[in-house]
Amino acid sequence: MPPSLLYYVALSCNDLIGPKRFEKIMASCGSVENFFELSIEDQMRCVGVSSAQREMFSSMLSRGEEILGQCEKEGIKVLSLEDARFPRTLRDIPEAPFLLYVKGNLLPEYPLVGVVGTRQATKEALEVNRYFCREFVSFGIGVVSGLAQGHDEMAHRTALEYGGYTVAVLGTSFSQVAEHRKALFEAICDHGAVVSEYYPGAINQKWRFRFRNRLIAGLSRAVVVMQAPENSGALITAEFTKRQGKPLFFIPGNPLDPTYAGSNALAKQGGVMATLPEDVVKVVFSHAPSKPQPVNAENLPLLTSEEHHFFRELPEQFSLDSLLENSGKTIGEILHLLTQLEVKGYVIQYPGNIYEKRL
Repeated sequence: MPPSLLYYVALSCNDLIGPKRFEKIMASCGSVENFFELSIEDQMRCVGVSSAQREMFSSMLSRGEEILGQCEKEGIKVLSLEDARFPRTLRDIPEAPFLLYVKGNLLPEYPLVGVVGTRQATKEALEVNRYFCREFVSFGIGVVSGLAQGHDEMAHRTALEYGGYTVAVLGTSFSQVAEHRKALFEAICDHGAVVSEYYPGAINQKWRFRFRNRLIAGLSRAVVVMQAPENSGALITAEFTKRQGKPLFFIPGNPLDPTYAGSNALAKQGGVMATLPEDVVKVVFSHAPSKPQPVNAENLPLLTSEEHHFFRELPEQFSLDSLLENSGKTIGEILHLLTQLEVKGYVIQYPGNIYEKRL
């Protein structure tokens, strides 16, 4: 572990120090080591905070040591700007992060597309999302999103379902992931990467969810807004995408449907309409690859042999009651298998315990 890593972690534990104040530190001191050679009073003067915040600075190093120990125990990688593994695409964006906490396997050079949209997604729009992300995976493109419900979730699940690579960027620390997101979170850690700027145990703050959108744009070669009403958080990602000079796409929707009002408006704000996944693929690669063979549904990536056999025997649509009558399994066994299939994206549940296979 490089000795400077403790200093980076210590700075990340101080909620008063973000990317702008980090830039002040580097401009004034030249390095994080030099900053920590200053007295506490001089550190506060350097970043421009009052003496009332002294405790935040006096406890930085001890908190940093605790966090490093916690990360080691929990298998969290800590990447500073000095680390060669730090994504090159994030180094030069406005308000670049100076430290990343990572679970899973972050592949900085993997071609990635950001896929974002409203949490209140319509079924039709989710199907379009799924189609685009399935095709991205088939072209060898990974998917970046924010692990929220709606379009984010569909993007991650589809990438996992088809054996692709996906990165989730959190607006929270790992310890603050909602319980109903834990299964998907773990699946992404196993088959992709989850990234956060925030140290383990950092409390949730609303502004962090908006601010993390610059990292979704920063990691992506292009960003696709699937569906967004006015004032949607997805439009914040779109704005960061434009600031960073990245290609911005939107999926056109019914002009009478308010859930598309924000995304349709991107046509007048520098966005490019995408009607096919290939529209996006062509800008991700320097030359557009030929369309690959369709994904072989018989492979069923991510499934255990038991889940694979259970899935193969399911009808296209079915109810929980019908499975209880015909499968010969207990309700506990059936619910466990259905939960795993749903988490991995192979079935979808509708109200009334009705399910549908997804291929």
